[in-house]
Amino acid sequence: ELFWALRGGGGATYGVVTSVVFKVYPVTKATAVQFSFASNSSDSAGVSVESFWAGVRAYLDYFIRNTEAGTYSYFSIAGTSPGDYIFNMLPFFAPNMTQDETAVLLAPWLGDLKDLGIVVDPVYFPADNFHDAWDAGFPLEAVGGSAAKTGARLFPRKNWADEETLNATFDAIKYPIEEGGMFLGFNIAAPGLGRSGGGVPDNAVNPAWRDAVLHAIAVIILPDPSPEAIAVQSERLTMDWLQRWRDVTPGSGAYMSEADVTEPDVQQCMFPSFPSSFLVC
Repeated sequence: ELFWALRGGGGATYGVVTSVVFKVYPVTKATAVQFSFASNSSDSAGVSVESFWAGVRAYLDYFIRNTEAGTYSYFSIAGTSPGDYIFNMLPFFAPNMTQDETAVLLAPWLGDLKDLGIVVDPVYFPADNFHDAWDAGFPLEAVGGSAAKTGARLFPRKNWADEETLNATFDAIKYPIEEGGMFLGFNIAAPGLGRSGGGVPDNAVNPAWRDAVLHAIAVIILPDPSPEAIAVQSERLTMDWLQRWRDVTPGSGAYMSEADVTEPDVQQCMFPSFPSSFLVC
């Protein structure tokens, strides 16, 4: 049981690994891509807020297609000034793809952006191995601290089943950003779900990962260090911003390493594959 839990259920939470056997694979090429776009409501010739959000919404239309192609992305959305926002692709990552193949995959969304008056200048980092593309494309970041609180949710593939549900999903994602928060997103899907590769292994990973196509993180800033002010902002994140995400993803969960530390339904959210007796023990 401990071995089963260790394989997906929280790593060192359940045991100490004393030896590892690696299964190795042939070296594969990969391409990383970075770009950004922003609204500029103070400039009559700039990108309007409406066009900005239309460009972000258009991206969601390609989530399933992109994961089925075996790619994933890490992106952020945040305010830059009152009423204006920026989208950063931090990067879009394409294993087993050349720069040209990656550009072809991105072309439909970049075309949508161009139609909205949003012109981006992608920077490509092609490499003949995964590590070098990752090293060139992914940002180095400091995580943690007392100046902000984060919470997360896994958005399942079924939220992309129809336009109405996807629009509700987009509205829920958009809300914390318009309220002054920061959004971090990973368009990612488990191998074997619409992608080439093996099936689902028997391990303790949160089952919500099996169906997810978006791992979303909301960040609320804590400018006032007083306990009273932090408590107010903490509850705002948990019971307002993240509740909207729970409402559009019933039965889903969160990645425990980046979940809300005051998540109200911890077992359903983070440990639904574990028996209650196991967690109590």
